[in-house]
Amino acid sequence: DGHRPLGRALAELGFSEARLEGLLAAEARVLATLMLRAARRIAAQRVRCDWRDFAQLLFAFNDDSRERINERIARDFYHISTIKPTAA
Repeated sequence: DGHRPLGRALAELGFSEARLEGLLAAEARVLATLMLRAARRIAAQRVRCDWRDFAQLLFAFNDDSRERINERIARDFYHISTIKPTAA
């Protein structure tokens, strides 16, 4: 599904909370590096997602737009993480 939000795709891949927090807190070159790593992982697992979320994160040049995309990615990540069944 090419409309799968980035946060959901990362959660389905088992992306750790620590990695997500690092990605969302990163700036400039570190952000670009972490985004490339995440994109490679998504591509390697052949997970489809909405790549516009990556673009919005990368090109969020003011604090308000960056906060909005961060919140959306985190919300989608944690939403799918909370509904995953746990192993007994």
